[in-house]
Amino acid sequence: MLIKVSGGLYFAWPRLLVEGRVLLKTYKLGCVLDQRSGVDSTRDDSGSGDPSRRSSLGLILAVDAGLSVNRAILFDGFGNLIAESKSELTIEQPMEGWAEQKPETIWNATRDNIRSILSKREGLSEEIIALGLTAHMHGTFLLDEEGRLARERAIVWIDTRTGDLINRFRRDGIEDEIFKISGWKLITSMQLLHLRWLKENEPETLRRTRCFVACKDYIRYKLTGEILSDFTDASFTGLFDNVKRRWSEDAFHLMGLDPSIAPEIRESWEVGGFVTEEAARETGLKAGTPVTVGCGDVAAMALGGGATEDYQLLANIGAAGVYERPVESPLYDWENKNYTIASHAVPGKWLLQANQMSAALTLRWFRDNIFSGSIPFKGFDELAAKSKPGAGGVIFHPFLQGERSPFVNPNAKGLFFGLTLKTELKDLVRAILEGVAFAARDNLELLTRVRGERKFEVIMGGGAANSREWAQILSDVTGYTVKIPKVNEIGALGAAILGSLASRLYVDHKEATEKMVKLEKRFEPNSETHMKYDEIFDIYRKLYRTLEPFYRP
Repeated sequence: MLIKVSGGLYFAWPRLLVEGRVLLKTYKLGCVLDQRSGVDSTRDDSGSGDPSRRSSLGLILAVDAGLSVNRAILFDGFGNLIAESKSELTIEQPMEGWAEQKPETIWNATRDNIRSILSKREGLSEEIIALGLTAHMHGTFLLDEEGRLARERAIVWIDTRTGDLINRFRRDGIEDEIFKISGWKLITSMQLLHLRWLKENEPETLRRTRCFVACKDYIRYKLTGEILSDFTDASFTGLFDNVKRRWSEDAFHLMGLDPSIAPEIRESWEVGGFVTEEAARETGLKAGTPVTVGCGDVAAMALGGGATEDYQLLANIGAAGVYERPVESPLYDWENKNYTIASHAVPGKWLLQANQMSAALTLRWFRDNIFSGSIPFKGFDELAAKSKPGAGGVIFHPFLQGERSPFVNPNAKGLFFGLTLKTELKDLVRAILEGVAFAARDNLELLTRVRGERKFEVIMGGGAANSREWAQILSDVTGYTVKIPKVNEIGALGAAILGSLASRLYVDHKEATEKMVKLEKRFEPNSETHMKYDEIFDIYRKLYRTLEPFYRP
């Protein structure tokens, strides 16, 4: 069965998108990259000089391969979005609970989006100084000894076939051992479970496998011929020691797996290879263009949003909600095991991370299923503004696909609570925005209670960041200042920042983020509204604790 996952899941309020046309400045290439080493042969290695001159040296192409939407986005050295091409992808579900994608389909979409951008002006490929990569995480892409696919389809993160394995490993105490190594409790998305499932159900597939990689790694392989991964994707597998920052042979042996199938790991901002002649013919890129090692989308979003310090919280509210906090040491959640730990794409930093299953997707569900898409998203913003904080007494639970954090329950259900004859459409819409914000606060509190109090701020990304009303609600609910990046596609911008480092346009992450990340909107919490939301948030949490025994498959 084929399920088409619309790109609209990552919806945006109406805004100016550079799509279908390219707005390009004229650049003069002021450096020549040595294709063997990636060294800029004309650049002052001290990093001195005029930053604006360095930023005008060329363009950076970012590939952001999402599960449902594949994007290629062109940026200049200041982080301005110049052009974008995107295409929708399908997820195959050959059996109930399975979710798979064909790596070749992902590559074809990447190739076509790159060609679409480069076709807009002759000679554009000459101006691209690097290609940055990011993609969805937890995918299991298998290669054999010859570099061919060992399995036609990759298992992707929304696949739930490994649920029985989790129950078994929990009973046997293996889950606790994996947590001690990786800082991860077992979830169905993890590659260590995918690989164990293959060992038990498709042993021939695993015997053919020479190496497993993540989605962005497969794209890099097709571009450069290099097979390797980075620390961010490795840290998500459950097979990686997040303290020692290396593959754990103990974790492999606990799963009955051969450690030799693990790929080489490099830093995300390093050069991971150069565009081959074959890839150049397919994409239109210049052969020899450096390609970053790249990082997983969770790290790319944090980097592209400018979340690099421990007082900064990222709330990326797209179809799902991704919540992150950078920290300077791998702080495992020994007590509750609620959040996860991952390597950041920044030197010496880790990410505390929590995921909400349904965030902005809930508003799309409401529009498409209640009003058949007859209300534009901008209209929802206007409706929500007409309802007062508290939504006329209506509370919404956004658990339309179960929940993963701050509690794990795949059977959790969505809810409108407090309906009366006086309830109006505006109240229902505001309740949805507030409910998602309550879920965001619930997850952010997992991350902020670690290592004492800080004066936190929230960087908000995703489709919801295009809604002024939603941003203000998030600020009022959390009590934090909320900042909105100028570039909404922060994952792609994060990949572009890595490209700026690989090409040595900037000397370090600090300089690159200062020049390329722009936070252009700011929302401050209203103290009275925050106090009101404190009371409602308490009810919100009591409701799901009360209802939890009634959640059934």
